Amino acid sequence: MTPEPDARLEAAVRRALEGLRPVPAPPTLVGRVMAALPETRPVAAVRGWPAWPVWIRWPALAGLAGAATTAGWALTLYVLQPAAAQLGATLKPLWAAGRAVLVMAEAMLTQAQSLPPLWWYSAVALAGLAVALTALLGSCYVRLLQFTTPMEKGISA
Repeated sequence: MTPEPDARLEAAVRRALEGLRPVPAPPTLVGRVMAALPETRPVAAVRGWPAWPVWIRWPALAGLAGAATTAGWALTLYVLQPAAAQLGATLKPLWAAGRAVLVMAEAMLTQAQSLPPLWWYSAVALAGLAVALTALLGSCYVRLLQFTTPMEKGISA
């Protein structure tokens, strides 16, 4: 048995199937199928909120609005206020640390303003030198890697 189908057999089967004409359904089939299906009852139309009488709609709307207002008040009083108090107590040390950092920064700025301009020029020059040296070391490192990569020398890893 070959896993590939025989091309001649496949062509012969296709010609035979294409030569067949469609078989019509008997005329009584539709009636028998419909008779076999269970009978359906008419479904009542769903009318919704606009079909309610006005004397029920307005009190229902007022009751729902009152319930929503009460739920919001209860949520604020019993959930959000205690949570906010607990969050405030938790974040109080962080707030104090932030204030301490701001006070220290203000003190350093006050001290830095009293320095002579030569100090500032020297600091800027030193920072520029540090950036230039960092760039130089980085480029040297990249060049060193290019020369020592095994693929550059024809050696496969």
